[in-house]
Amino acid sequence: MPETLIYADRSLSMNRQLSSKITLDRRGVGSADGELRVKYTKNAKCAIGLSEIPPVIKTLVRVKASDLKEVTVPLVDAAQVLRMIRKLHPDAQILLKLDAEGAEYQIIDRLVETGAISEISAAAIEWHLTPGAEYITSRLQASGFHTRVKALEKDGSIGMIDGWRISENQSKDREP
Repeated sequence: MPETLIYADRSLSMNRQLSSKITLDRRGVGSADGELRVKYTKNAKCAIGLSEIPPVIKTLVRVKASDLKEVTVPLVDAAQVLRMIRKLHPDAQILLKLDAEGAEYQIIDRLVETGAISEISAAAIEWHLTPGAEYITSRLQASGFHTRVKALEKDGSIGMIDGWRISENQSKDREP
């Protein structure tokens, strides 16, 4: 989101020792290259994406239809991003932190479909609405991950999935 990038640029300019280690890509990650149009409001920027803004957030921050404006976000294929990261860091363990406001299902499907999921050592994924946590955990488990799920909303509409692979040096009975 353009406004989020403004904050990121400002943070990097204030942290010169870290800014040389960070590359901002002004595109979103998706299941393919392209564009995504979403309704955006800075009042609920934490909940903008494919999923609707959760009713509890709409009520909490008093989001009205007139607050929403359409934003076009350029997208890059998630598998391509992962290949680029691996090329830059051939021996690094890769952590996938995925909070894609509803696009997490398509992104995980793309990583599994291309085999790029095999590059990931651990994952922290927020899921939204349907198809839900079971869909993502089944994809991760089929790709060799152990998983743990925690609902963040009482109705089970949003939650977190942790995924990790057991290394040869770890006991299978404990988490990393």
